[in-house]
Amino acid sequence: MAIDFDEVRHMRFGQSEKVVVEATATGTATSRPFRLPRPYRHAGETWPQVMFQFVVANGSISALIATLQVSLDGGTTYSTFVAGVDFAAVAAQALNLNAGSDAIYRWNITTFTGADTPKANIYAVV
Repeated sequence: MAIDFDEVRHMRFGQSEKVVVEATATGTATSRPFRLPRPYRHAGETWPQVMFQFVVANGSISALIATLQVSLDGGTTYSTFVAGVDFAAVAAQALNLNAGSDAIYRWNITTFTGADTPKANIYAVV
């Protein structure tokens, strides 16, 4: 089954999602846009922390730097939310994402270097 990279994924607490699928170069072509679940409605509840994990799908990867982008207009335009996330240096990154329930996020791979037909995945879990 082909992956629809335009379909926005709605993440659920405790369920991992592949948010970058077999990246082989820079850009957003293999990034799956996603939304976070709303925080629980308890006093003082904040937006969830999200864990992102980089996994080599093929070959070897020596550099993978990405920018997390956010859209507040339904995915028409994206702006930088977190720049310079170096997944090759630290494969698992925890980020606080708090742009609101209508925010759509995606990854933009800005640096990608590898050998032996490299492919990279990035997973997320809330």
